[in-house]
Amino acid sequence: MQHDEIRKRSLTRSAWISLLCAALLLVAGVGSVFAYVIIDGSNQADAKQVVVTFTPGAVTCTVDSTTGAVTNTGNSKAYIRAALILNWVNSGGEIYYDGTAMPAPTFTLGENWFKVGDYYYYKEPVAVNNATQVLINNTAELTNSSTEYTLRYTIVAEAIQAEGTGENSVPAIQDAWGTGITRNDDGTLKAA
Repeated sequence: MQHDEIRKRSLTRSAWISLLCAALLLVAGVGSVFAYVIIDGSNQADAKQVVVTFTPGAVTCTVDSTTGAVTNTGNSKAYIRAALILNWVNSGGEIYYDGTAMPAPTFTLGENWFKVGDYYYYKEPVAVNNATQVLINNTAELTNSSTEYTLRYTIVAEAIQAEGTGENSVPAIQDAWGTGITRNDDGTLKAA
């Protein structure tokens, strides 16, 4: 008899847990939010209904293969960072590596870029459909005079939303990009 009572209580507890999980999934799975605002609610006959739709932010970017500038292709202002991958390649595009080091290339960073660790950060937030300055100023092909190899550089960029972050943006930026970067009061980025 006691076993049946325990089983009934367990099923009830299980049912509540299942119901709670289903409710959480339903709330988390809602793709858009609608808000209904009643204007002049004193007279229900004259009340107007307004539907407000909230659109989530999309943060995307692309790299211009000819200039090396990064364009914000999302729908909100964004901070940009980039990784620069350098390889010496032969005329067939094959990467050179024979165990010996090739000379390290020297280049000048473009305006408003700075380096922290392995990444280059653009100091200013970039508006929608706008681009950064070029990452590397001297974008001419660099060749090694002792070999037939040319330096190929690949820029891999990523963006994080800049708008709406306010005073809490430093933790958000550091959660996404690490503790080596922080934000000035004017919204520009700097090394921590």
